[in-house]
Amino acid sequence: MVTDEVIPGGPYGAENVYLMETEVWPGNSGSPVFFWFGKSRGPPIVSLAASPSARRSPILLAGVVQGYYPDRFTSQNSGVAAVVPAYKLHDMLFSSQEIKFRSDAFKAEVKSGYN
Repeated sequence: MVTDEVIPGGPYGAENVYLMETEVWPGNSGSPVFFWFGKSRGPPIVSLAASPSARRSPILLAGVVQGYYPDRFTSQNSGVAAVVPAYKLHDMLFSSQEIKFRSDAFKAEVKSGYN
């Protein structure tokens, strides 16, 4: 399910995640999840890629597995995965705080001679 709505009752409370019908198990967290658009579907109607050329690709990064969405009665694995959307990863990686962190780390490496 692709939506802009906040999904209630997930493992970490109400969140903005995609719900995908697939089994996930311990160790799957952080694994990439992809959208695939077959030839019969035409151009993708969901695009998470930043570049125009990437939007023409039939395979797009949906996000990464966060964990399973629990059954609301038993709290067991329901066969539905919670996926952190790729745009949220992009926002985090290109936030001013992360850009500064990478810049400072690079400057420190250059200063120390890459040792």
